[in-house]
Amino acid sequence: MDIPKGRNTANVGIGIQGSKSGNVRAITLLQNYLKNYLPEAKIIEMVVGGVPACGQIKQTISDGLMLVGDAARQSDPLTGAG
Repeated sequence: MDIPKGRNTANVGIGIQGSKSGNVRAITLLQNYLKNYLPEAKIIEMVVGGVPACGQIKQTISDGLMLVGDAARQSDPLTGAG
């Protein structure tokens, strides 16, 4: 995913579920993407982390309880933030 940030600058990211990745590392997939689609690109910063990816919770509220963000398995598809 490319998100333009300004002149000649973009956030480029990749997400991969560990159980589906086989022997391919996420950084390798990202490097291949850059090589194929943005060959002039240079990585100037990397942010790495985990994002809940195990499906929805049936109910996120109850008496005296409300789950949001990571706790509710909700994540922003653009940033990975919960």
